Amino acid sequence: SKAYIARRNIIMEIFPVRKPYSYAVISFDPVVRQARYEAVEPILFEAEEDALKRIKRHLEDTISTTLSEVGSLNEAGTFLSDNMEEANRVYKLELSDHSKEKILYYLVRDHLHFGKMDVMMQDPLIEDISCNGPNVPLYIWHRTYESIPSNVEFSSDEELDTYIIRLAYKAKRMISVANPLLDATLPDGSRIQLTYSKYVTKQGSTYTIRKFKADPLTIVDLIKNETISPEMAAL
Repeated sequence: SKAYIARRNIIMEIFPVRKPYSYAVISFDPVVRQARYEAVEPILFEAEEDALKRIKRHLEDTISTTLSEVGSLNEAGTFLSDNMEEANRVYKLELSDHSKEKILYYLVRDHLHFGKMDVMMQDPLIEDISCNGPNVPLYIWHRTYESIPSNVEFSSDEELDTYIIRLAYKAKRMISVANPLLDATLPDGSRIQLTYSKYVTKQGSTYTIRKFKADPLTIVDLIKNETISPEMAAL
């Protein structure tokens, strides 16, 4: 798995995010005395990485519509699976069933979900995600461990700029050199703040995501936590 955990780190907690493919690992570095969030995903061997690139090129060359127009996420997932099988036949990739499962995971992750940030977006214990430019680890706000770095980062300005445009597209908005600032809402209700390229910040594109809480506080929770009194709730 792509845990990238240094040998000196102590694994504190492991829990599934999207079984059986992605997991979250909380490790602790005793030298700097800091916890770290590790997004763990399936390893692709060299032949599988090559096959994934070919299948993605096949999708770009043959799909005449956007996946958002295909239908529900399940229907779009089936669409990707069918096109993967077609590319497998066209390029004679001879992929095993296990390899197909891993490749389909990355196709769905990259085309339907949130790419390399998907584990964090699917993790209900993460409240905020912040990116402060390329070659800088994404920081998260975890319900238990609070503000900690992750093992996820963007390797270049071009990769991050492309990702920023994609986030804006998911929010059905546009961001560009002419309009390099954007506040918007993702389909799941999460709030995003985006800056594009180096026109706003010297380090390049940045973003912050305030995730939509799956189990928001209710008035009953506020009373139980003694945040407000029953009389105030009644009022």
